[in-house]
Amino acid sequence: MTGLKVPSYAIMRPLVQILAVVLLVACSGSASEAPLTDLATTGLSLATAKSSYSVAEVAPGNDGIRATLTAAADKAYYAKLGDAFNGALDQNPLFIAEGTDGVIERQSGDAWVKVSSGILVEGAKEVMLSPGKTYDIIVTLSAPVQAGTYRLQLSAAEAAGGDRKVVARSASFQIR
Repeated sequence: MTGLKVPSYAIMRPLVQILAVVLLVACSGSASEAPLTDLATTGLSLATAKSSYSVAEVAPGNDGIRATLTAAADKAYYAKLGDAFNGALDQNPLFIAEGTDGVIERQSGDAWVKVSSGILVEGAKEVMLSPGKTYDIIVTLSAPVQAGTYRLQLSAAEAAGGDRKVVARSASFQIR
């Protein structure tokens, strides 16, 4: 084949180095920031609806933070996230509020600090997260709401009333 030129190593090497740096930056971050959303690893996936919220959106009396919780298809999980006013074992939507197995955390330096969330007047109860089902999660915050980097975290058990050993975290998101 005449006329076809293969780029020389001298030309390709800088491109490969740039791509390697881009990949390294994209994959960097501490393990504490990494979301635990892999259904194969944790059995639960937790994802916020948006990557950024305004302080007004999440202030008491407004929409709050919305997320989606998905349970793996192979088994049920149990968590105290349900509205005690609703008698059903399988409920949707579910709430992350004070006294539940869900928390909202704000990044403070290298650590994550629990933030006060709203309350459920009726209280909360343990519910079943059915295999393969997706749930709407609603989170409200107590005043005052501070701008910063946040994440959601919830704990669940593999049996009703069991130890909360399964943990799911959302990716971090901003409140501005």
